[in-house]
This record gives sequence, structure tokens and C-alpha cells, in this order.
Amino acid sequence: MCGIAGIVEPGAVPPRERVERMAAALVHRGPDDDGFHVGPDVALGFRRLSIIDLATGNQPATNESGSIVAVFNGEIYNFRELRADLERSGHRFRTHGDAEVLPHLYEEHGESMVERLRGMFAFALWDGRSRELLLVRDRLGQKPLYYSRLPTGGLAFASEIGGLLAGGVSREPDLSSLVEYLRYLYVPAPHSAFRAIAQLEPGQMLRFGRDDLRLKTYWRPSADVVERSDTDHVEELRERTLDAVRSHLVADVPLGAFLSGGVDSPSVAAAMRRVHSGPVHTFTITFEGFEAYDESVEARATAEHLGTEHHELRAVLAGPEVLPEIVRSFGDPFGNATAALVKSLSSVTREHVKVVLTGDGADELFFGYPRFRGIELLERYQRLAPAPLRRLGAAAGRAIPESTSGRHGRRRAREFVTAGMRPLSAAYSDWVSYFGPSELESLLGPELRSAETRRPFLDRVMEEEGLGDLNALSRVELRSFLPNNVLTYADRMSMAHSLELRAPFLDHQLVEFVGTLPPSVKLRGGISKWALREAMGPDLPARAMSGPKRGLNPPLGAWLRDQAAPLVRELLAPEAVRRRGLLQPDAVSRLLADQRRGFRDRSQHIWGLLVLELWCREVVGWT
Repeated sequence: MCGIAGIVEPGAVPPRERVERMAAALVHRGPDDDGFHVGPDVALGFRRLSIIDLATGNQPATNESGSIVAVFNGEIYNFRELRADLERSGHRFRTHGDAEVLPHLYEEHGESMVERLRGMFAFALWDGRSRELLLVRDRLGQKPLYYSRLPTGGLAFASEIGGLLAGGVSREPDLSSLVEYLRYLYVPAPHSAFRAIAQLEPGQMLRFGRDDLRLKTYWRPSADVVERSDTDHVEELRERTLDAVRSHLVADVPLGAFLSGGVDSPSVAAAMRRVHSGPVHTFTITFEGFEAYDESVEARATAEHLGTEHHELRAVLAGPEVLPEIVRSFGDPFGNATAALVKSLSSVTREHVKVVLTGDGADELFFGYPRFRGIELLERYQRLAPAPLRRLGAAAGRAIPESTSGRHGRRRAREFVTAGMRPLSAAYSDWVSYFGPSELESLLGPELRSAETRRPFLDRVMEEEGLGDLNALSRVELRSFLPNNVLTYADRMSMAHSLELRAPFLDHQLVEFVGTLPPSVKLRGGISKWALREAMGPDLPARAMSGPKRGLNPPLGAWLRDQAAPLVRELLAPEAVRRRGLLQPDAVSRLLADQRRGFRDRSQHIWGLLVLELWCREVVGWT
């Protein structure tokens, strides 16, 4: 895993020191080495975390003539097969790494080369013959890539926003993106929180040369169900899961796997045990003071069942003093508090290995989130219950009191019945949003309210995918929550500690196959991930198949009430909010009062507002 950066200035030689500053801002992504290419029109920079070809695998990588130059972040799991094909076509290689495949593959196939890549990646490829730059982001968005049009007419790019800011790109905020942040607690691609910075969407490429910028989507999740028997579905899923995990074991350093309760990461560990000839190291993180979220007992039982070399690592939830560091790591405001846990998890795991396999993606693919079941039940409720009964239920639901007790059942019941008269898409949007339209109306200050002109991101994605069935909802999740939320905190917090995370469930061949499975084999009898449980169940203990999903979520309410209380009082005091001018002080005060009195659980909202204020100070540089 690495960090990449670069500048294209047609008709000039970009200054080397500028791209060096950009690469230096990414040193956490690649502490082992660096490399640069500077010439007419282009400067490319690279920071390396050595995973494959430790001796000769530094970058930039070129073809034989040096006319095509690439810098690459990620892993190409099928690079050996691609290399063998290229050598048969007469190409000669200088290294044994995966990055060198790119310039040769481009020389053979042009931009259609991306169709042959199996992996996670973000790369830049300079074609010295046409004087054009190609930027590509992987299909599911596991690796980030940002870019900016320069005032001179050129273009700059980097793995993270911090690389672009280090290169002098403007820090002027995009107020429309801040409204999007308040909706979702992330800024969705293709935008960023800065007016001058955009990000490639998953499955997208960009070509730039001589003031001409073209974007192209080269991949989207599959939408065609294939009829098979349940037995055939399950058997092929098992084989494809084993194949995906096998492909993700390519490395010249030791690998491990995260292990929790539930079915996702245990399935990955079980597959590793099947296809890996050496010992399998598994890691479970326990967080002192948060025993209710501790899955070490379940993970230990799974590790014993699989015969892995198991490590229980105790980490401490980061205190409020490191919140500014977390905020800086994202570049954009990012409000999912799970990031604090992943930061601690990555810190202690990196002491043992450089690469860890995870279960990320299984919830989106196999309907693991409660909202999948909620949409299924809501569709049935709206179809079977007459409108007067649903109107009565919605009125009764609004009367159900909320609380900060953490009883999710009450909250979900309230959300469900109040959605009885709404379209499914509107209900789903409400369930995954944090500040809805009415709350935004009272929360936004005049500047942000006037900037609320952009169509909500999820509205566009749902219109393109539809919500005809749960497979469509899965595709919405794969294009929204997964890349902009889950994969964002996984990448930034792991790379902050130079740890590479790999997600076999996001192997695009496996994702395409799962897209052919009917919803009935993913959610059956109220049980999510039915097909995955059937496919991997023979290798796992019974408790792993039946345990409840807890997820990696901190008890925010207690944290904000105790450790972070002084920070809340400082950053969200009425005078501080009024001075910033983005939000209405009265609305923020009401939100804090709701939390304090136990009337409503607003801990996620409070965390999100803390992050926004710290982002203004730490990244934008406002006082």
C-alpha cells in the first residue's frame, strides 16, 4: 500500500519540490521509500509501503522505452498471470512487483487495461506519446484518489486531500458539500469539502491532457439475477469465496486476519485456513472500558475451532486529545465515530503484521444491516395494510418517546411505523441520514442554507439503481455507504499506521457473482446472510453462525458525557457556534439539551458537529 501524487502542467516542467511536498504529506501511507519522475509537462511522486517485491519494487514504474510512467497505490492480485501474458507478447520486466504490469498492460490494451485488473487500486499513468494523464480508481472504491484543476490550466492529484493541500491547492470550503456532510456525516464522491478538490468515484477513470478533462465510468455492480437451485447458489458461493481469499494472500510479508463475532470475518479466516498452507494469524481487539462491545469470547472460540494462531490485543479508545489528529487524517470532515476505534485497532495490529484481511463488504452484499430487513418489512406493510391503518400507525409512532438508553428496538419501531405513508426511497434516505430536511432547516446558518442547492447524493444513486428489490438496495449501498463511509475510515485509519487492509468480499468477481443471487438466498426467514452462512458454516462453530451482529461501534453517549464533555462545552458553546457562523446556536443548544436530559439519543449528531468545528480549525485553518 502506498501514496501517490502528481502534477500535470502542459508546456512546462512542474517544480520537483512541489511534488516532493505533496508526497511528504503522504509519508504515513508509505514510510519505506519514495520515488519521483519529473519531466516536460509532468511530475509524479510516490511513497512506498513494501508488501510485494521488497528489493526492487519501488516506483515510478515504466515500460521498456520509458514513454509510459505509472505510480500506483494498492494491490493487483492477478499481476503474475498478467505479467506472464505480457512476457509472451515480448514485454521485458525489470522488477518482480505488481506496479510494473501497469505501463506494459496499457501499452498493449490502452485504457481497457483496467478490465483485466483484479485488485484494489488507485493509479496515475502518464502517456508520454500522447502527453496525457490517466487516473483510475478501483471498482468498489477501496483506494481513494483526489484531483484538482489548477489556475494555470493544469491538474494535480493525490491519494489524500492533505497531499493536494501541501501542493498549494486552495483551502476554500465548498459549502454545498458541508450540507451533504451534515446529511450523511461524510462528503460523498465526486465532491470534497473543498471547492477546488474533487474525487474520483468508484469504478471511474479520468483522462487529462492539454486542458481537456474527460471522465468515464468503467464498472458498476451487476444487476442480473441468474436462476439456480439453492444448492448450486451455495456451492458456487463457497468456491468463489475461497478463490477470492486465495487471491488476496499475494504478499512477501506476513499476513493476518481480523476476527470478531458474527459471520463475516470468521468466514474470511476459515477460507484462509482452507487455502493457505502456512499458519494463519488472527487478531481480536478488545477495548478497555467497553466490555459490552467485546467479542473476544466468540472470536476465541472461532480461533480455537479453526486452529489459528490467535492474538488478543487490548487497545484503548482514543481520548479527545487525539480527535484533532483523526480529523486531519481524513482531509474532509468525517463523522463516523467508528474511526476512533479503527485507529486504535490499526495501531496495535501494526506491531505484528503489515497486512490484514477483513470482512468488509459482507453487510452490503448479503443484507447484513437492519435497514435491509426494515425495507423488506416496510414494503410488505405498505402492500398489505390499508392506508387509514398506516396513517394511524404513523401518528402513534411519532408519539413513541426516544431515549439515550441505547434501546435500538424502540427507535427502529418508531422509524418503521412513521414511514408507513412514505415511499420506500424516502424511508431509506431517512434511515441512513443524520440530519433530515426539517432538522437541516433549523440547524443551518444563512450561508449554509443558501448553499443547499445540490441534489442530495442518495437521491441520484437511488434513481439510477431503483429500489425494486433488495438487490437494488444492495447496489445503492455498494455505491454510497460502503465507499464513502466504511472504506473511507478503513483506509485512512489503517494507513495512518501504515497497515494495509484487504477485503476479499470486495473482490469484483465475487461481487459480480453475488449480484446474480436472488434476494431470497441472502435474507431468508428474517436471517441475513443466509447463503454465506450456508456456504461457510461447515467450517465454523455454531455460535459464529447464530451470534448477534454488534459491529464496531463505540458507546458514544458515555464518551461524550465523560471524557469529551469539556470538548463539547468548548466547541459547541453558543458563542463558539455563533462566531463560526455555519450553524444556528439555538438549534445546537437544543440538540445538546436533548442528549443531556435523556430525551433523545443525539450522540452521533454531537460527534458530527464536533468534527465539523475541528475540521474548520485543523484543516481549513479558521480560528
